[in-house]
Amino acid sequence: MNSVYCIREDREGKVWVGTNGAGISVLKDGKLRFRMLPNPVRPSDIRLPVNGFIRDIAEDAEGKIWIGSHGDGVAVYDPHTGHFRVYSQETGALPSDKVQVLFSDSKGRMWMGTYGGGLCVYDKGKDKFVVYSEKDGLQNTNVYSILEDAGGRIWVSTNSGISSLDVETNVFRNFTPHNGLQNNNFCHASALRTSDGELFFGGQQGFNYLYPSALTTNRNVPAVVLTDLRVANKSVVPGAGSPLEEQIAVARKVDLAFGQNFALSFVALNYTLPDQNRYAYRLDGFDKDWIGSGSQNTAYYTNLDPGDYVFRVKASNNDGVWSRGDTSIRIHVRPPIWRTVYAYIFYVLVIAGLLLYSRHMGLARVRRKFAIEEERRENRRALELDRLKLKFLTNLSHEFRTPIALIMGPVEQLLLELKGTRSEDRLVMVRRNGRRLLNLVNQLLDFRKMEEQELKLQPSPGDLVAFVREAG
Repeated sequence: MNSVYCIREDREGKVWVGTNGAGISVLKDGKLRFRMLPNPVRPSDIRLPVNGFIRDIAEDAEGKIWIGSHGDGVAVYDPHTGHFRVYSQETGALPSDKVQVLFSDSKGRMWMGTYGGGLCVYDKGKDKFVVYSEKDGLQNTNVYSILEDAGGRIWVSTNSGISSLDVETNVFRNFTPHNGLQNNNFCHASALRTSDGELFFGGQQGFNYLYPSALTTNRNVPAVVLTDLRVANKSVVPGAGSPLEEQIAVARKVDLAFGQNFALSFVALNYTLPDQNRYAYRLDGFDKDWIGSGSQNTAYYTNLDPGDYVFRVKASNNDGVWSRGDTSIRIHVRPPIWRTVYAYIFYVLVIAGLLLYSRHMGLARVRRKFAIEEERRENRRALELDRLKLKFLTNLSHEFRTPIALIMGPVEQLLLELKGTRSEDRLVMVRRNGRRLLNLVNQLLDFRKMEEQELKLQPSPGDLVAFVREAG
């Protein structure tokens, strides 16, 4: 048998011995009854569903055996059915698989202390574990021992002192060397409650004992005061052009430029073990919930959007009594120049100007299109008018041509009859002018053909001399 880490006796008188690597040995009347091993060897051995590094064993109100392991969570063994049920971090049931201590309280609740995962209690109705960690007020998440006092409060020793949990209110009260503890560090499974209710906790530099009922509570409700504002990691002094108009302790507003990172420091006015004062803060408009900062008394904020915020802070004293109200200060972050009212007015004017320009250009295009269409219509009307004029002249030319042709025939006949007389010259002049007039009419008809692209050049031989003489 390897190193023994825990020994528990169940209601039937069996003694359960947990070892560091060799599983569990169960004895009764001084004789070994059976063993629980990850890899059974004997026929009487029972397969253990967790590793053999056992840290604690406890029996619950139903007689089930809870087995805490270092690395595989907790296994619950039912002696009546012989079945196991395992709760581990892998199944999402536990915050840590390193189970340090198990404890069944007076109301049948099973408590579990883990290494790094905090304190857990099994909720049988919901079949899940409720976890308490540092954000809930636990002093440290490495839990070494668990006890219950006469008042039903749960006491746990940790790596950073002792915590007491009021189960009804879920409020922790923490104790450190400032309260008289031997040291912050305590030892595994080193705790005892005596018959008269006194509690003992063993640590690395001795042990502490106490009567919980004899402990007094500091009921002083601490007020919180703002002590410093730092911008770009430099403390701000009130003055012209400064984010503060008054000292930060009495200031009502902080005025910051866009992009300025800042930090607000604060302190609780409780001087009884001030190192145990705890703080919580939030920035309305940025943080959704209160942020518990423990004993850290500075809040840091970066890259806030322009707008108005309210910073709130509250504190608890050394005994976990929180202030009823909070201390607040308004914070205004100015917008950058491109997000100011004037910038938005400029943007509106530019957009309106672009819209007006676009409308103007659209109307100009419509006007140009209308002018071009109107010009086309005018051209079509002018062409139609020219066509009508030409048609009129053509018709008129046809009307002129017939009488001229009728005149030219008798003139030609008279020239033949009166050849050699004095009237011949006059008739020649009439014939010449008649032909000229007929040529003019023919030219009008040829112009109509040319407009309709029907005129073709028709060369023919002729007497040039006679043509010139006749034209002259």
